[in-house]
Amino acid sequence: MDREGVMRKVPLSIGLITAMFLPQAGFAQSASDHLAICSGSNSPDCQINRKKFSDEFPRAYRKDYGAQRNIAYCLASGCGGAVQENATLACAWRMVIASSGSSKVGDGDVGNLKVDCGKLDDVQRSIATQQYKKIAARLK
Repeated sequence: MDREGVMRKVPLSIGLITAMFLPQAGFAQSASDHLAICSGSNSPDCQINRKKFSDEFPRAYRKDYGAQRNIAYCLASGCGGAVQENATLACAWRMVIASSGSSKVGDGDVGNLKVDCGKLDDVQRSIATQQYKKIAARLK
């Protein structure tokens, strides 16, 4: 395939990748969509973290600043194996927090946004931005 043929397929490939991952990763309807299976020696702590994540997930959509921070943290770190890590969605939640207008938003939140979103490549950041918009539209 010549160079022009390759260049024509690149935008199509990015679009397909975005279409494949965006609906699943950013539009989870419940906390259970993100939970991991706890196993091994970390199981008691893992179960506690799963419960906490499940309890805070709906509160995050009700604009609870602390819950939003915890959801973003768990998506970035996995919360001891309790949550499936999702760097793109963690970045999207950091965007939600930074743009929330909450008087509680501070330098730590700005730093977390830079760290979590800074790990992403251009395509992932674009997906995170789309996820942010979908989350922001659902906030109550």
